[in-house]
Amino acid sequence: MVLRKKHVLRALDPIHHQDLRITLGAFGASPIKGLFNEAGEPSLEHRRIKLAFNYALKLKSLPQDPCHDIVFDAPFSDFSAGSKSEPNFIAKTFEHNNNAKISLNSIDNQYVQCPPPSDKHQVHVDISLTKQKKEDTSVVAYQQEFF
Repeated sequence: MVLRKKHVLRALDPIHHQDLRITLGAFGASPIKGLFNEAGEPSLEHRRIKLAFNYALKLKSLPQDPCHDIVFDAPFSDFSAGSKSEPNFIAKTFEHNNNAKISLNSIDNQYVQCPPPSDKHQVHVDISLTKQKKEDTSVVAYQQEFF
């Protein structure tokens, strides 16, 4: 995951606000919070937090995922001490998790092993066209065999 600085991500906010104004037919001086309420849309910052939180919750419930051990088994100090400017994805997600007062330990792990598609359906493959060498067979013969 590529981490971005806040000021780079905030450069998208005016575009989002203008889109809401156009969609709602609002004036240019309309308050942003009012636009969000009227449109039923969260801010981009809140959307990013929600998506990150949803990913962390999904990752917590899937212990077989390769990223699970990296995120949940490493000490939290490893993530928050690395950068001077912005905390990384994991540190921010844990911070929002603590603010929401949700215990990630209460999330059940699920291991769902889906059967391969070949177990559900019998797959029939016609390989009769491979019996002849391409350089020795005419196009018409291939077309007849195909039809």
